[in-house]
Amino acid sequence: MDYYGQAAPTLSGVFVSDILVWTYEDTLAYDQAHAGDPHPPHFASMWTGQARTQGYVYVVDFAGYASAPHPPADPFPVGAHIPIRGMNLRSNVSGASNLRAGSEIRFVRDVESRYGSDSVNAVGADGRTVGFVARNVSPTLSRYLQRGKTVIARFGGDISQDNWGSTVLTVVRTS
Repeated sequence: MDYYGQAAPTLSGVFVSDILVWTYEDTLAYDQAHAGDPHPPHFASMWTGQARTQGYVYVVDFAGYASAPHPPADPFPVGAHIPIRGMNLRSNVSGASNLRAGSEIRFVRDVESRYGSDSVNAVGADGRTVGFVARNVSPTLSRYLQRGKTVIARFGGDISQDNWGSTVLTVVRTS
């Protein structure tokens, strides 16, 4: 697993205390049982197609005392990977239909997004949004951009997705 394109830091002082198998059916039953709650869960909608097909996921429980590793000084160095969601080369709605191998993508904060003020859009050379930065990376990238930094990534030519349904772009320069 990489950490923004770098070797993952290690975490010591913890141990795996349990590994559970959680099925998609368990998730559907939980959502149904709590449908009348003031804020009902929608956990089943967060399962990826691959996990649904498999029918289960592993939930790893760990415990112990450890300090979180510090992120790298530059979280988006050249060669780092940034996961982008919502890209569709066949869509006329998205600017992604104009992308070609080698196209450069810049990142722009979207503070008025319905998904939160730390959302970041991926924008093609024509100024059209081609996708958005995955939720696990967007807060860090948003803070980075807020400090006046720029990040340019390159589209590799196909929408080959990682395990979470994201297209991975590679950083080619920052300033």
